[in-house]
Amino acid sequence: MVNFINIGQDEDLKDVISTMSDALLNSRWFKITYFHKGLGEEVTRYGRFNDQCKVWETKKGELAVIYEQVDDYGNTEGFRTATQIEHIHGKRKAVH
Repeated sequence: MVNFINIGQDEDLKDVISTMSDALLNSRWFKITYFHKGLGEEVTRYGRFNDQCKVWETKKGELAVIYEQVDDYGNTEGFRTATQIEHIHGKRKAVH
């Protein structure tokens, strides 16, 4: 596992977005923990990042990620948007 990001108060969000986008594009999959507004609690999900996904700054100045959520077997469960992100851990793509 590679720890992509732990977001701190002193981080420059533009640098975080660039670093995070690159890291997610170079991962096979990742685990993301964020506050789920609909459930009213913190959740952890597995996902993949591809050309339909993105990382950006919201109008409220928060970091947001659109990602493809997957189940325990790697099957897609659709695209999700995560904000109020606590951390992301990922598995790098294999190097041949």
